[in-house]
This record gives sequence, C-alpha cells and structure tokens, in this order.
Amino acid sequence: MLCLGGGEPVEPTIGERIFQALAAGSNVDFPTVTEICDRVAKEPREVPEAVRLLAGAFAEKGGLPRRKLKALTIMNELLYDKRAEAELRQVHGVRDALWTLQATSNSGLGPEADEQIRMFATEVEKKCFGATGDPFAAPALVPEDPFTLPVASTAPALAPLASLPLSPAKDAGSSMLGALWQVGSQLGSVVKAQASGPRVEIPRIAVRPGVVRPTLDVSFEGLLAGEKVHYAFNPAVLLINKPFREVQGRLLISNYRLKFQVPKGTWKDKLAWIGEKQVLDVPLGLVESLELEAPTSQAGAQQWRLVISTKDFRSIVFLLPTGKELGQAEEAVIALSQPGPAYTAALFAFQHAASVREQTGSSRDDGWTLFDPRREFERMDVEASPSSASGCPWLLSSVNSTYQLCETYPAFLALPRCIKEEELRSVASFRKRGRLPTMSWCGGRARGFASLWRCSQPTEGLMGNNCQSDEKMLEAIRLGATAGRNRELLVVDLRPRKAAYANKVGGGGFESYTGCRLVFGGIDNVHGVRDAWKKMGQAVANLSNDEVGSWFRDVAKSGWYDLIGAIFNCAQMVVHEIESQQCNVVIHCSDGWDRTAQVASVAMLCMDPYYRTLHGLLVLIQKEFCSFGHCFRTRLANGEKPTSEYSPVFHQWLECVYQLLLQFPTAFEFTSDLLLCLAREALTNRYGTFLTDSERERTEQVQPHTLSLWTAILESGPAAEYINTRYEAMGGSLRPSPTQVNFQTWEDYWFRHRVHPKDELDKRFLYVIMERVKGGELFEALKSELALITEQDVARIGLQLFKALEYLHSCRVVHRDIKAQNILLTEPPLLPGRALSKADIKVIDFGLSARLPRECCWRPSDRAFDIVCGTPACCAPEIWATQEGAVPIWKKRFGSRYGAKVDVYAAGVVLYMALLGQLPYHAENSLKLARLVCSKDSFPSFESKDGSHKVSSRCRDFLSRLLEKDPNNRCTAAEAVRHAWLSGRVKRSLPQPIPLQVRSSAAAQAEASLAHCLPECEHHATPKEKSERALALAQAHRDWVQGLELASDSESDSESDS
Repeated sequence: MLCLGGGEPVEPTIGERIFQALAAGSNVDFPTVTEICDRVAKEPREVPEAVRLLAGAFAEKGGLPRRKLKALTIMNELLYDKRAEAELRQVHGVRDALWTLQATSNSGLGPEADEQIRMFATEVEKKCFGATGDPFAAPALVPEDPFTLPVASTAPALAPLASLPLSPAKDAGSSMLGALWQVGSQLGSVVKAQASGPRVEIPRIAVRPGVVRPTLDVSFEGLLAGEKVHYAFNPAVLLINKPFREVQGRLLISNYRLKFQVPKGTWKDKLAWIGEKQVLDVPLGLVESLELEAPTSQAGAQQWRLVISTKDFRSIVFLLPTGKELGQAEEAVIALSQPGPAYTAALFAFQHAASVREQTGSSRDDGWTLFDPRREFERMDVEASPSSASGCPWLLSSVNSTYQLCETYPAFLALPRCIKEEELRSVASFRKRGRLPTMSWCGGRARGFASLWRCSQPTEGLMGNNCQSDEKMLEAIRLGATAGRNRELLVVDLRPRKAAYANKVGGGGFESYTGCRLVFGGIDNVHGVRDAWKKMGQAVANLSNDEVGSWFRDVAKSGWYDLIGAIFNCAQMVVHEIESQQCNVVIHCSDGWDRTAQVASVAMLCMDPYYRTLHGLLVLIQKEFCSFGHCFRTRLANGEKPTSEYSPVFHQWLECVYQLLLQFPTAFEFTSDLLLCLAREALTNRYGTFLTDSERERTEQVQPHTLSLWTAILESGPAAEYINTRYEAMGGSLRPSPTQVNFQTWEDYWFRHRVHPKDELDKRFLYVIMERVKGGELFEALKSELALITEQDVARIGLQLFKALEYLHSCRVVHRDIKAQNILLTEPPLLPGRALSKADIKVIDFGLSARLPRECCWRPSDRAFDIVCGTPACCAPEIWATQEGAVPIWKKRFGSRYGAKVDVYAAGVVLYMALLGQLPYHAENSLKLARLVCSKDSFPSFESKDGSHKVSSRCRDFLSRLLEKDPNNRCTAAEAVRHAWLSGRVKRSLPQPIPLQVRSSAAAQAEASLAHCLPECEHHATPKEKSERALALAQAHRDWVQGLELASDSESDSESDS
C-alpha cells in the first residue's frame, strides 16, 4: 500500500504492480500473478493499461529475456479475463512479436527457460487469436513502442500517444519499461476520460455487512427459519426479452434470498416455465455480480435498472422506482451475499442455525461428526496405535492436530509408519503449502494394503532442488504394498505436461525420482474449468426451438466434457494400478485440492462400494473435499466477491458422478436428484458445510454456529427422490469408460432454470415422431404372388420376433395383440426372390399392451391380467378362460388370469400360419373357436390341408412348445430364442419355398377369421346405428353365455366320464 502525505494508504495502481513484478531481481510467483489478476478483475478500467504494459515488455526489441518470460507468465494468466483478451487482440504488431518469441533459442537463460518462453508465447497466441490469421507469414518488425501505432478499435478515437507529455520516471532508471509504464498509465487516463461521457449519477450506498437492518412484516410460502424480509420494492418491473414483456410486481430482499412476486395467474402460456422453474427465487449466495444502469427510455423517461447475474447462468433485469432504491438494493444484496471473509457471520447460515436451534431447543448437529477419521480408516484396516502389530505399514497420526504441519490438511493424517516426525516436517516444507503426501484410501489386507495417496507439487523449481526426506517418503509408500516392491511407484501428475513445466518457473515441479513412474494427466487448471463451464452455459443459452442452431459444436468447443473425460482417464489409471497390480498410487496437481480431490473421489467411488451408498457419498465429500482443504469459499465465491480463482470445480465433480450413475445405473444407492441438491446447496449460504477453505477454518469459525447440510439430508431419513429404487449392493470395482460417446448432457442441471427446446413444443398437442418402415405388413408378404418364402426365412423372422418379445417381457411389458398385421418389414416384399431373406421386422401397435407389476415380472407363472383383449384367432387358452361366463373347467385348467406367455402363443400362431397356410384352430365364430382352443382333445395339424406341405421335425417341436395350451408348460420368449430351430445350431437342408397356394389359403382364412371376430369401427356410425349395434352385441353376448353354459355341461360330463 502507498501512503501519500501521511494520509490513508493508497492501493498501488496496476501499472505500479506490473513495474514492480517485472523489475530486476523480483520473482513472478503465484501470489504475484494472482494479485495482478485480482486487481484487473476488480478495476476493469485498468485492463488497457495492464495489457499494453505487458505487451510492450515481451515485444520490446533487445529487451531482457527474463523480463519477457515474466511478462508472458503474467499475460498467460491475465488472458482468462475476456476483456484482457480483447484488448491484446487490438494491439498492433503483438502477434508478430509472439511468433518471434515462439522461435526463441539461446537466450542465455538455459534450454528450460527457452522452452518456457516458446510455450507461453504459443499459449498466449492461441488464447488470443485462435486459429485465425496466417502463422506462416513473415513477421513484421516489432516497433520500439507498440502504443505509438494506431490501434484498430470500435472505441472512440484516442488522443495521439506521441502528444502525451511524459512525466519524469518514478525510478532512477530510465529503462524502456519505465517509459512503457508512463505511456500505459497516461493511456489509461485517456481511455477513462473519453469513455466517460455525460451520464446520470446513481446514488450508491457504502456496503455495511454488520449493520442491523429493518425487518418487514412480510411473509410468503417457503419462508425458512431465521429468514427475515428486509426490503420490499413496490412497484418493481421485470424485463423479459423473449417474448418481450414488462411484468410488474414486488421485489423482496431477505437475508436469504431475492424474490420477485407477481399476482396469481401472471405466469401462463409461454411464461409458465418462469414460475415452474422458480427463476425469480434467487438465494443470495447464487448472486455472482450486480450492475446498476441508468438509461433513458425511448420516451425520454429516466430508468433505474438492476441487472443480476447468478452463478447458475440466470440473468435477471429489474426496473426500480427511484435511484435511491436502486442503491439500497445493491447495498443489501452485496452486504448479505458477499460480505467478505471478515464478515462470514453475516451470512444467512448463522441466523438459520440459531433459529432452528431455538425452535428445537437442541444444539446437537450430528452432521458435523459424520466423518470420523478413526472409524473411517479402521474400516480400511489402518490403525491409530503406533505399537500395533497388525502388519499394516500405515498409521493414522495426530501429528497435525494443531494444524501446524499443514494448515489446510485435516487434523488426522494416515502416513507411512516408518517415517519420523522431523522427516514429515522436512517433507511438508518441500511440498507446496505444506501439503505432504498422505493417504486418502486403502484397500486393506484384501488388497495387500495397496492405497491411494494425495499431495501437492514439490518445490524443486528451475534449479532442481531436492529433498532427501521427500524421496524417502515416496520410497516408503512404494514399498508399503507387498506387490509394489518389484514395481515402480505410479505418480500421476494431473496437470498437462506443459503446465507442469511452466510451474517450475514459479518454484514448482514434479517427481523425477528413482523408483517412480511419472505420468501426466492432462487436466486443465481452475481457469480452464471456469472457461469451459461458462462456454457450456452459453451453449445452453443459445438453444432455440426456432432454428437449427449449433448445439453439438458449442458443446464440443466448450471443452467441458474433455475435462470430464480426462478426469475419468486418470481415475481409470488409479483403479487399474490398485485393483489389478495391488500397488500404491500418488496423485497431485499444483496445490493438491482441486483436480486431486476430483480424481481421488472418482477413483474411490469406483473401488469402494461403501462410497456408492448415500451415506458413504456424504462421508466421501466431507473427507476428500471439506477436510482435505478444497477451497469452497474461494472457488465458489461463497460469502465473497468472485475473484480470478473462482471456478466450479466441485460442480464439475458432481457431473462426473452423474456420468457414473448413467454408466452403472444399479450400482449407486442415490439418484441424480441428490446431486442436484448438493449443486444448489453448495452455493446458497444456508449451511456451514461449504463456507470455508479448510477444516481448520470450518472448525474454529463456522461449525459451532451453523448447521451441516448432512444433517438436513439424513436427520429424518433421506427424501424418497434421493433413493435409487434399482440399487443392487455389489462388491468389486467399477471401470467407467472415459470415451465421450458414453457421456450424456446433465440436462436436469444445465436446464434447471431454462426452457429446454423440447419443453417449448405446444403442450396442447402430442407430437409423435415415428420411424418410416417401408416394407409393409408381414401379412401382405405371406400372400404375395411374387415372393418366395422358405422355412429358413420364417425362422429368421421368428428369431427377431422372439428377441423383441424377450426384451419387452424383461421390461415387464406384454403386447397382448401379436399378429401378422402388427409385424412390419423394413424392406418391400413385393419383389421377385426370397422376400424375407434380407428384411428385418418391427413390432407395432402397442394399443393393448400393459405393464406387469414389478413383483411378478420374473416368475414363470406371472399372472396379472384378467381383461379379455386381442385378436381371437391368436388368443391363448388362458385369455378365453378369463371371459365372463367362461366354462369353470377352463378356469380350473388355465387359471383366471394371464401373463406374458400369451404373446408367445400368439407368435406361435403367426409362425404356424406362415409355414402351413392355415390357422392352428379355425371356426365359424368366436364360441366355436374358444371351444377348440380350450379343449383338451383338439390339437393343431403340422401339415397343410391338401397334404402338399409339411414342416421339419425341429420346426414341429418348436411350434408345439409355442402352442402348448397349458401356460405353465409353454416356453418363454427367452427359451424360444435359444431353441435349435431358431438359433441355427442345426444344419438345415436346402431352402424349399412354401407353396403359394398354401400361403394364400392362410391369408384368406385369417382374413375371414378377423372379419367374423372383430367389431367394426364406430367412428363414423350414426346414433341410430350405434343403438342397433349395441342391441345386437347384447343379444350376441347372451348367446355367448348360453353357449358357454352348454359347453360347460358337456365339458363337465366328459371330465366325469374320464
């Protein structure tokens, strides 16, 4: 901080910060780069000055190579800010300079530094210019001062830089960098002066996080314990772009949320989704940024506009009555949502917990003790006693109980038993932020104590510093697993190779140790995650039902699923090494709390069935993310303004878990609804679970005064929507596929506050999109004069038919109307040759289908239906037995209900008709047909009427199994698929075409049967015709019942005689 004239300290400008960073003898380390990036994010008007200073430094002719490397390092991180990227793109000659730097060699800094310069120059050019331009064109001369040349820009023209008076250099040295700083600083002043035209001043109020606010007597549905409404702006107007609307209502700001209320009935038609998806109910923790605008309407009226951008991609615009109220709204939202780390207690979580505890009269919160390190590691056969003789090479130690060894690690650490405390401290000092290797998971005795370890990068730097204690500890980890003594220790550096080398400039590095096998994981850093996340959100926002769009291209260009694939790939390496080789694995990234937590947690979900339960998932999150120091406050901007370190790492991991649920739908006890709950509550500031960056902060500042989210989920039993009803507890490990073709967009997450295009379809209509099947009905093919059909062709069609039925029955679906008219061919049959030799079939017309109850779907005697339906010629005996007034002996013989095997019988009728040219049972009316089908004395013949055609013995056996009258003895669809006649296991003779007269006879017989048995369509009948038909049907029903009674008597007589 600078102090002028003994007054208040003045924060250095961006130019002063960069000048200090690029000065000789200074180090451009991670905190320095972060400080500059945060300053630019905080003061957007300083972007031009920062960009031009850095560009001038690395483009300077004859400049010091070390200064160029420093400038490129800062610029590479600064370009994650889109404003900086746009500004650099406008600097004349900068791309030529980058091309020149990409050929750097013999700079005097050494080959590794030359490689860094070339790599950073390539990355900066790629981020800024992409693939545009001509990289093979001859580079232009780089001017001494790139600011003196004109800059192509749509901004107002700037005053010539040459005319700007240069003030004396602040430093004694009058280097080129000093001149660049002066010019850049004055350029910033010109930009500010020319960009700020006459505008209305918005009355702003200083943010007061700890002030006592008024409480209004306002209530609404869903008001939480401890929630108080502090401000109500009425009237307020919501601006909607599509369709254009101005909706008047009341804007409420409570200590938990921002809520817009409208009169009932406002959200209807095309705006109904706004109310359904609760778009205008925004927890304050989800507010990312606020913008105040004071434009003038086309009518000349002054408007006071509040623009709210949220962390879940909502953008909401309100008009408030006055500028004073606009300032009040801004101050209230910022103070209650982003009070800063010094005012964490101002967040809603503290007031919510106090109110809940007051209402319940209890301060107990078991959620905070959900993860017990002793209990958890004992489950893995890791003990806490140093004197234990169990043979475990690992020990649960309390060496970090006061957080002195590593302040971002948990109090209890699992470590190699043979490493002494002074060696641990040496290792911690060598690892970044003291995050030494410590165990995350152990396979126990069953896996030879093979385990997974996590840490941060070593601080070897460009000079290759080493630490004997660090090498000794990794050697101890390698030898800890019995199988690892003859195998190198797998060390997975989750960063891209170039990034790992780039970190050496800032003092980082990686393990090039003897006995270690180093693999780079290629997972991008938090800035890449944030960029991919925002691009994915933009891809969702770009979707429209009115145009083709570019959804697949936008999703691919976002790189979001590239990152998820890389995480899966690294997790797969870990699982293979531990499960297949029973060896230990060490993983790390830069700090060991982002990518490391993601990969470790995915790997543990794959290896440990306990973590695949609901309770286990919460323990996993508490252990790997909360206790091991994932920076929830910084990464999710919980309780503070988003910085350059803001990145949805945890939400990316939740989508990884979602992809696992899709690949293994029965392996997890929980559903994606639980993941959605976690994604939301991680940002709302309602619970203390995600408010801090480490276990130490959480234990000291938050835990005594807030509730744990785990309590809310588990206290009264998990909600029904969180439980997977298909869950099957199973041991063993999972091997997820990292291939993106197996990924699916998490629509419930990405579209939770947006309209999915499929939801925009007019709900008054049902749109059915069907496949076009151009071959027509199988029934028509059987009677075609041009078609040649053989027994082998019918067997081919039969195999497809029974595979379709097998699938339907596995889904508990019974078709109930299988017949030749409901089977379509994919190829037209009316062509000379073997019509069915190439065509595939499609089963259609599910109008009569029904679903079996779950409890009887796998029983061979599944009986669930008692409604008579289907085509009489294809009805099984058990369907006739369910008819009202049916013969009692039929019910005794076939039961009063039926199940999936009626489809098998009907399919047998279809194949019988195709092969023999007749129905297995044919009668003049339904009554006679029913008696034939249900009689124990009638059997189908297996040759045509004229005796000219017979089926093979294998085919006869197959048809007999299908047409078996007793459903208990009839085969299932799955058994039919495996029959020798269908499966091709039997060598058949040469194809013999079924005679045309046989097939024509079958078609005519079937048509006659259907004409006599099925009622006509009543859509166009007059009322008089319908009345006459009803009387005729009633008389037919009486005749039917009377006929069944006669049949019952005769059946009973025959039974008694026998």
